[in-house]
Amino acid sequence: MNPIPMFLMNSMRRLFISILGILLLGMIAYWPVQTRVGVDYEWSERSIHFYEKVTNFFSRHFQTRHLVSNLLVEVDYPEEQLQLLFAWSRDHVRSTPPGFPVVDDHVWHILVRGYGATDQRTEAFALLASYAGFPATVTVMRIPGTANGLIVALVKIDQLVHVFDVERGLVFLDEYGQLIDAARLATAPEVVRSITNGIEIAGRPYEHYVPSLLNFDLTFNRMELQKPWPRLKHETLQFVNRIFEVTGR
Repeated sequence: MNPIPMFLMNSMRRLFISILGILLLGMIAYWPVQTRVGVDYEWSERSIHFYEKVTNFFSRHFQTRHLVSNLLVEVDYPEEQLQLLFAWSRDHVRSTPPGFPVVDDHVWHILVRGYGATDQRTEAFALLASYAGFPATVTVMRIPGTANGLIVALVKIDQLVHVFDVERGLVFLDEYGQLIDAARLATAPEVVRSITNGIEIAGRPYEHYVPSLLNFDLTFNRMELQKPWPRLKHETLQFVNRIFEVTGR
């Protein structure tokens, strides 16, 4: 009986490996994962396939990148870019109309719906700023010893962080039209007072909230994780950490 030729053995081996690879990819693609959605602050989970989650992730990423690219096509100066994105987000993401549900899912969907609560409108602007190349986050300025809070976006240009109040349409500019950094605002209540024109939040002047900016330990992860490469690095580190926890190393 003639032995099977070597080239045929190699072909069969490659075919077998390819079939195993396809089966493995299929198993991974259809692996069930959970996604969460909140409606009027009540959360629910539903199961979707892994490939759906990945597809949705990349779809949101490319749509956001395309939107920001189109908005900034004729604007080069960083401060002008941020002010344009700020104005656009305020015009296109309005306050939640009376009787409409508050839906918590992905930040991109806030832009698509065109409305949101204060924190959502602020996140929408922060997402656009992040995709324009400026690290951005959403935080709450608080008066020490009280429950009073004020939601703002913090955006970093070079080494300076700037404050944007989406809900009230406040951009903090100096007499030359340049953005004032958060550290200066936190120590200059008279500057804040002149820009906010005596606005009060929960019965307290706006400038009483701003000093808390000095105490923030800023992280821009939430918006950065909407992008493929930062998300891949994050998920890889999470996976490695879980392995170490299981193995006890």
